[in-house]
This record gives sequence, C-alpha cells and structure tokens, in this order.
Amino acid sequence: MKKKLASILVCPICKSEKLKIDSFKEKSKEIIDGLISCNSCNNVFPIVNSIPRMLPSSMRDNVEFYLKYKEKIELPKEDINQIEDFLKKKGKTKERFGFQWKIGEKAYPNKEATQHEVQKMIQASDLNLFKGKLVLDAGCGNGQPASVVAKYAKNLVAIDINESIDKVLENTNNYDNVCIVQADICNLPFKDNTFDFIYSNAVLHHTPNTKKAFQRLVKLVKNGGDISIGVYWKSPKIISRIAVANLSFIRIFTKRMPKNILYKLCWFAIPLNKIPLINTALIKSGILFYNPEIPTNEWTQLGQYDRLAHQYQRYHTEDEVMNWFKESGLSNMVSNPEYRVCVRGHKN
Repeated sequence: MKKKLASILVCPICKSEKLKIDSFKEKSKEIIDGLISCNSCNNVFPIVNSIPRMLPSSMRDNVEFYLKYKEKIELPKEDINQIEDFLKKKGKTKERFGFQWKIGEKAYPNKEATQHEVQKMIQASDLNLFKGKLVLDAGCGNGQPASVVAKYAKNLVAIDINESIDKVLENTNNYDNVCIVQADICNLPFKDNTFDFIYSNAVLHHTPNTKKAFQRLVKLVKNGGDISIGVYWKSPKIISRIAVANLSFIRIFTKRMPKNILYKLCWFAIPLNKIPLINTALIKSGILFYNPEIPTNEWTQLGQYDRLAHQYQRYHTEDEVMNWFKESGLSNMVSNPEYRVCVRGHKN
C-alpha cells in the first residue's frame, strides 16, 4: 500500500477516520504486508501483497497472512452476522467476477480497444481530461482500463471486490501514481468529497441496487469534480425488451451453475456465431453474445459467460440514468446509449 493512500481512507464498516496502520513489511514508501485497524468499531483489514483488503471477510479470505503474522494481530470478536450478510449479498459476485478476470486475461482487448472503451465511457475523446486529477476507477476488473487512465491522471485509485485485484497490480506496476484497494463498491473506504473524477464502467448494474450504488459514488466526488458511469441499456425497442426478457429467464438457471461448467458451455457461442442466420436470430433474441469490435473466439466465450454468470444484472433507460444525475444535483450531463447507457456529469 502506498503510504499516501492513508490520507483518504476511512473504515468501510463504520466510516470512521480513526484508523491505525501497522506495517509488517515495507519496500521503499510502500507497505507490502500490514494491518489497518479501526479504533471506532475495532474491525481489522489486512494489507497483503501491497493491497489493502477492506472487505468484511478479508481476514478470513487471507488465512495465510493471519498465520504468518498472528503474533502481531489482535483480532476482535468476529461479527458473524456482518460477514454472513456480506457473503450472502456479494459473495457470488466476488467469486464469479474473480474467476472471469483470471480466465479472461488473454481474451481482454488490446490497448487501442481499451482506450476506445474508456473514451466512450467518459464521453470524451481527449483523455487529457484526467490530467492533474485524483481519479477513482470504481470496479477496475483486471486493470486494463486503469493502465490507460494512469498515463494521464495525477493519481489513480483502482478498486474491485474480487481476487483479480492482484492482476491489476501486475497490469499497473509500472505506474507510481496507482493505488489499488480490494473493496466493495457499495461500501467504499474513502472520505467523502475526495476525488476529482470517478468512473465506473459496466459495474453498477451488477450490484443489489444500481441507483443506490451510484449515489454512494457521488458523495465521494469533490465539488467541481466529475463522475461517469456506464450501465446496461434498456432499449425502448420491443425486440430489445424481448431479448432482455429471454436472457433474464435463462439466467435464472445459469447464475446457479458451477462457474467452471458454465464457462465451458459458453464455448458453444463460438461456433454458433459462425452459422449464418442462426447467429443473427440468437443474437437478436438476447441469447447469444457477439461484439463486432472484438470478434475473437476468446472474447466471445468470455462475453457469453459474463452475460449468464452474475448474481445481479439490471438494465436501465437513458432517461432513468439521467434522472439519477439530476436528483444528485449534477449538471452538464452528456450521454450516449449504445449497448450501455454512458453518462458523465459535473458536481457543482
């Protein structure tokens, strides 16, 4: 953990700023292994492999760390209800996204495609928009977009809920201006009014409540800052609504399937995409994934898995998302619905 990150951290459970940070192993100005303790609610969060792990289940998820440093760690009485509630609501999301990003490293688009995706998401072609700013990547996946934004931002904080956060460290380790945190986007460990720019692409619709997750992010933006989100688009076209209904029905079964089996079954999306007429019918019906901008076999299989695997998956109209921005007091909104509704707004 880069020590400069400490100035913006709060406890994700009680939001107290009274945190104690102990370093067990350091390198230069970075804590490799350590412990973050909340003096208000007594929760503790390990720093493992340079990454603060700030989830209710983090100590339980990092048993080797605890065994290595147990003489230096005083654990509070476990709040079983708190951990069980987190695992019930977010455990499957954490597990399935972690699996997706680990298997999808080779499938992820190249730097040019990633930069284009970032430009679409923030509704701006000039990434100098990030220059001189403290930026939050809220749901960074495997870190490819973060590695693009880091070239422009003064400092970038990247968060995600799952273990693929270690892959983000690999993809961004050439940048001294990147700080990485494992955290829940619905309970982020940062002070309000902290960031100059927050972006979150294709993440919020995978939370229990998309609007509430967005509203929590708005609180973290400084006055004079900007926020940009991308969520799945609910098209007004009847055929698109039917496609979403078809997919929602199929997901009743697929989101309960073991992730390894589901991913293997998603391989069939590759040959199906190559059969004329059948592929068109299946794509329009919402059953089959295809992205013409990245038509590789690996990306097709991963995309098919992505639309079938996750616990939560919601779709929103452009008007609905624009109203969230207005209700939050944001202005100067720009949007562009394609397969996602991407909206950027300014906090006055």
